[in-house]
Amino acid sequence: MMLDIIMPHYTEDWSIVKPYFDMLSCQKCADLSQIRVRIVHDGVKAFPKSYFSKMPFQVLQDCLPHGGVSAARNHGIEKADAKWITFCDCDDMFNSPYAMKFIFEVLGTDDYDMLWNEFVMENKETDGSMNLQVNRKFNMVWTHNKYYRLDFIREHGLRFNESLYMSEDSAFNAIVNLEIAHERIGHIKSPMPLYIWTFREGSVTLDKSRLLLNMEGHFDRNVYVYNEFVRRNYKDANLMAGRTLTDAYVNLTRKELPEGWEHFRQRVREWAIENRTVLRSLTNDEMQRVLKASKTESEAARFLNPDRPGLVEWYKALVK
Repeated sequence: MMLDIIMPHYTEDWSIVKPYFDMLSCQKCADLSQIRVRIVHDGVKAFPKSYFSKMPFQVLQDCLPHGGVSAARNHGIEKADAKWITFCDCDDMFNSPYAMKFIFEVLGTDDYDMLWNEFVMENKETDGSMNLQVNRKFNMVWTHNKYYRLDFIREHGLRFNESLYMSEDSAFNAIVNLEIAHERIGHIKSPMPLYIWTFREGSVTLDKSRLLLNMEGHFDRNVYVYNEFVRRNYKDANLMAGRTLTDAYVNLTRKELPEGWEHFRQRVREWAIENRTVLRSLTNDEMQRVLKASKTESEAARFLNPDRPGLVEWYKALVK
């Protein structure tokens, strides 16, 4: 088997999931018998087997107690036995009936541990209109349209952190990026992006009523990645400590803060005091580098405040 597709499913109706299978079923110029889709149902019942009876690829369904998307993906990793694995959201789909043609042209290689391709992102504007954006640059934020060599994943003990509330995919990819050699990352070249990441109404990351949970979830992700960098003896772990601090700084100095933000600030304070020696070891140039990355990401998310205090001033007030 060449490719295991791991699809977590929670409460989405079949009408939401069906387009992925419709597009996969009509793929051309690819041996679909080399594809297996494993749907991992997170605390819900399986779909009727009849839904998949005429599909030209194997579909397996596993039902687990509710444990979240990370637990579902980890289950898929444990059960997989293909050369490559990929993770997909059940409401996404391929962008072309020739997507698998371009993907399979590269999957036969032994030269790479991870392959990637551009994808289309649906983005709902404030006026309600839908805007399609193409993610053209390689990134380690999303797992979408990335393909991982299963032996590499297992050799390095790579798994999703099941305790993270959000950003579990970027945490996973951060550790992948730590373990993988740059030359072992390959680009699947195609005349068009091969995958569509669909906009989901009520998404946790877009729900303003959950802003505090998202702020804390982002912080938890950073702390986890930093701890993994230290555990794996990564030489630039101190930079991840700086990024953890600067991300929290940008979040806590935005113009509008959610109710209860003081508790989050106290968590950041305790972490900063615990890691004071590492943070103080960073040079000014290093802090400016990680701060620039934090601000770039925050500007994209519109965490703006032209009047926020300077980082050094804020840090001193935080740990005093």
